[in-house]
Amino acid sequence: MPKTLARRIKAARKAAGLTQEALAETCQVSRSAASQWEKEGGTAPSIERVGTIAEFLGVSLDWLVLGRGTPGQHLQRSAESSFQREVFAAGLRWARQMHRLSTQDLARIIPVSHARYLSLEAQKADPTLAELATLARHFDGIPLEFFVLGQTPARGRDEAGSLPRAAIHGSGGAISRHRNKAARKVDRISAKRRTWSP
Repeated sequence: MPKTLARRIKAARKAAGLTQEALAETCQVSRSAASQWEKEGGTAPSIERVGTIAEFLGVSLDWLVLGRGTPGQHLQRSAESSFQREVFAAGLRWARQMHRLSTQDLARIIPVSHARYLSLEAQKADPTLAELATLARHFDGIPLEFFVLGQTPARGRDEAGSLPRAAIHGSGGAISRHRNKAARKVDRISAKRRTWSP
């Protein structure tokens, strides 16, 4: 398995039988920019481009950026396949709250200043690839697609790891709405069991 982002981009592009020109055209960059992404020590693609690259090459973000999993674990396709600050910030808040971390704790984990972390969660800044990779490694069970695109891989979800869509739509209140909805469903099922008689 290729050990660097540059090598994974190149390997996935070649495996798909595509040219650097096609990759550059899809990502709306020059051919030399796409060439730099495949060079050791070259520039890395921006966070806005990573989702487009992964979708175009038919690989998961976890594999492309982190080298974990397999290249064939495709994304659930959607109309939205590019980075959005709102989705990232909501995913970040959800992961922090689910793991009961403070903003200071997560700033130390990434590692960034507390002010930088707050700007990420407030949708005022985009994460770098290094920050995103550190974040994804810390929350090992949460796929990178969740933070970048608000999506989960089509495979690999377990009953507890099915990430709620409500967490990526709207504000942090979406989490409590999701929990309340689940609690109401449990109450309805319990009520049906109490009233049912054979």
